[in-house]
Amino acid sequence: MQQQLVDAIHTLYHNADPQVKKQTGSQLEAWQQSESAWSLSDAILHDSSSIMEAQYFCAQTLRTKVQRDFEELPAQAADALRASLLDLLIRFASGATAVRTQLCLAIAAMAAHIPSKQWGQGGVVMWLAENLGRQSQEVALPCMLELLTEVGSYRPAVRPERRRQMQQEVVDAAPHALQVLASCLNQKGGHVRGQVLHAFAAWLKLSAGAGLDGPALASHPLTKAAMEGLKSTDTFEDASDAVCELVLCTSSRGSPEPQMMPLVQLLVPAVMALRPRFAAAAQQAQQAEDGNVEVYDEDDIEAVKGMARLFAELGESYTALIATASPDSMQPVDALLEVAAYPDQAISSISFNFWHRLMRQLTSGFSGPEAAPGANQETIASAHNAMFGAQGDNNCNKANTISTVAHVLGWQPTLQLLLRPLQQLATTFDWRVAEASLYCVRSICRQNIPAAEPLLMSLFSSLLSMPTDHDAGTLQYTVAMMIGSYAAWLAFTVRVEQRGQLLVSQMLQLLLRSLEHSESAGAAATAIRHICHSCGKYLAASHLDALMQLYQKVQGQGAAAPAGSHKLLEQDVQAVGL
Repeated sequence: MQQQLVDAIHTLYHNADPQVKKQTGSQLEAWQQSESAWSLSDAILHDSSSIMEAQYFCAQTLRTKVQRDFEELPAQAADALRASLLDLLIRFASGATAVRTQLCLAIAAMAAHIPSKQWGQGGVVMWLAENLGRQSQEVALPCMLELLTEVGSYRPAVRPERRRQMQQEVVDAAPHALQVLASCLNQKGGHVRGQVLHAFAAWLKLSAGAGLDGPALASHPLTKAAMEGLKSTDTFEDASDAVCELVLCTSSRGSPEPQMMPLVQLLVPAVMALRPRFAAAAQQAQQAEDGNVEVYDEDDIEAVKGMARLFAELGESYTALIATASPDSMQPVDALLEVAAYPDQAISSISFNFWHRLMRQLTSGFSGPEAAPGANQETIASAHNAMFGAQGDNNCNKANTISTVAHVLGWQPTLQLLLRPLQQLATTFDWRVAEASLYCVRSICRQNIPAAEPLLMSLFSSLLSMPTDHDAGTLQYTVAMMIGSYAAWLAFTVRVEQRGQLLVSQMLQLLLRSLEHSESAGAAATAIRHICHSCGKYLAASHLDALMQLYQKVQGQGAAAPAGSHKLLEQDVQAVGL
């Protein structure tokens, strides 16, 4: 049976016939679910003559069985399986990495099934340290780090009660795990420090800082290693993960925990020290955007994302403190302004969640009236940079950011900010800038803007002379959608301002022209519907005949009507007539 299994695995990996491989794969999957897979996989792994493909397949089978089918085993077989897996792990520690990883996952899954007291004093962590500590560094260290990273995984299928027990066991074992990890820092090896920091971040995430003392964590060798790792390109990724988890451990309800202040006082300067590096990367990215230098490589981009994430975690974790606008709390805000100004949308958008949280904090009433003035300048600059400092297609995030700004500042400062790019287009027209500005103006349409507001009146009048031959309909589409969004404001303006009727008439004519273009026809039809419903009684005298002719024209076109024109229904014309 063992040789037949090895032959089937060889066929799966090396046979050239796809049909044969598919059939063999189905047979092997069915075998993996059988009870005989336990003993046969263990036997092949202990056989030094078995091929590498068979070793990996059987290690994967054992991992899957432990995760999903552990209850198949008799109670007395668990100890034997654990001893066998440990023996195999030591054997493959310096062998195939893929096999070792599967064995580590299997032992980590056993920790989810077997209660802590059955592992001995200190639980699974001390059991690992005791059994692997007897081995050489080359054998013990890779196994220890992988196991410490995977303990507490949610992949094993356990009952809810056991899951809750496991979570508490992880919290109780966290100090022991950090002690073991700290002992690994002095080990030699190019990637050891990165692996240690990766495992450190995993344990912080599992325990969420519960049971960890703030001053002790501030002076812990792992914390020091994480902050030093931010200075090295080799360990930056793992160090940034660890520092992010440390920041989360220090925070509660948007403010630092009092007992965690010694750690906070170390973390904030360490993260803020990255600002010059981020500024240099932003300058290089802007030069690449302008075509002055070549685009930098993927590793640099990932490092920039890591720095932006660190700034964002600080800001989001301490939002309540930042909302007080105290001088000591504004450094993360300055850093996040730089993130918002980054030319790459994927990076600048990392700051958006912070600005949303800050808005909620400022407008919730919990921060006090003195909070908003100190944050106004930062919020305005954030909005401007988020909209126009970064190129990208994520307009929804931009609009959400502008809506956040409008809630904090009010409609007038926000509208002035949004119209500034349009005012700068007098010499050279760029339809992309105009489209972005109008899109964001649309996002504040629900604000309580007074009728006949001069800024909006001027904007709507300028739409008539705005060039529309620079793009493929994108600008016309956005113009139509913006007009439709402000239909209620236009109706309000008609009631209180004599010029309002002329403005509505001009907007309607503009929308009728947009119906002739397939790219903007749908948006124009929707906008006409909104205007008919909001301004119907004001249009009846002068535009009813024109709208009826348009309605008859659209109905006569049938299936050949421009895309979106069918949205002009009879009810829209009736709304004008009423």
